[in-house]
Amino acid sequence: GVLATQCTGIKHEIHPNATQQFFLFWYSCLLSRIEGWLDDRENIDLHPFQLAAISIIFKTLFNEFSSQGLSEDVLRNDVYRKVHNRIEYEETMNTLNIDQTYTYGYDDGSTLRVDDHGREHD
Repeated sequence: GVLATQCTGIKHEIHPNATQQFFLFWYSCLLSRIEGWLDDRENIDLHPFQLAAISIIFKTLFNEFSSQGLSEDVLRNDVYRKVHNRIEYEETMNTLNIDQTYTYGYDDGSTLRVDDHGREHD
């Protein structure tokens, strides 16, 4: 993958024993950012495009770092499980379309509630 190509040079410059620790630290930082982003939107439905994007990023992150030799046991830590469960929940809710009104949150703190037809609600 892309990460594998970019990291070839890094592997040659860093002591081999430190490489795994470096990748684990990098992975943990990225995963924590995703967790924080989802936590900021804990009570807000994700827009389908947000859900698709975060799901792709999450799955790619796992696959890329797994291909760098980090074991699945290390990668599937508590933060991974929390993010995974939230994404699964959001995907299920999106598929079932249980709630017909969605609340979208924006970085500036504002929200927008719309129904399936794009009509705004208070």
